[in-house]
Amino acid sequence: MHRTHARLRALAALVPPGIPTADIGTDHALLPVLLLRENRVPRVIGVDRLVGPLARARATVQAEGFAQDPRLELRQGDGLDPLLPGEVGTLVIAGMGGERILSILDRGAERLAGVQTLVLHPDSHLPQARSGLASRGWVFQEEQLLIEHGRAFFLMRLVRGEAQALDPVECLVGPLLLRRAEPTLGDWLEVQEARLSEIRRRGGVAEELELVREAQRRFALQVPRRMMSHPTGNLG
Repeated sequence: MHRTHARLRALAALVPPGIPTADIGTDHALLPVLLLRENRVPRVIGVDRLVGPLARARATVQAEGFAQDPRLELRQGDGLDPLLPGEVGTLVIAGMGGERILSILDRGAERLAGVQTLVLHPDSHLPQARSGLASRGWVFQEEQLLIEHGRAFFLMRLVRGEAQALDPVECLVGPLLLRRAEPTLGDWLEVQEARLSEIRRRGGVAEELELVREAQRRFALQVPRRMMSHPTGNLG
């Protein structure tokens, strides 16, 4: 199998066990294969709208010995179009822009019947994605920030709930990551503050700089609480 990146494993770990799942934009079908190899889900549907990625997905499925496995199905189509209402309980959408993800969910609203969980990895427009998801009644249940080769990847799991409004800082960094004061978030904020400060020093526009600094301030306030909740030592 292709070398399984930490990001792929982290994404798979966010998928609720025992629930039929669809991977939208499956590309090489690495996630569906991993989910079945780990017996995490009873059935998985890989969806892609383009012929090329779907051909790569079929090649992976064949190479990994799942071509005849009734638990894995590949379908061609745009967004949620290939799915039937109630067919899956979890949707995974990874490696797409945040606005594209929102568009897929909006266009496929009738096919969301039965879907209780979203596992997402937006690769751009994250503030818009977080705000849009919260306002549509999706509640953040888990968030992770991974750093691979100097790049930041935000992963999230959301469940159905009440519509809510996130403030601009929560939209920028993620409400749970901020609340938990995850160390990787602190590192990421430090890098962003330095980058944006340099842009401003050179006379450029750094619109998010003040938001980043406010996030740093709020992050610092949460660190003592995190230390109390996760003691590092045990005397006695």
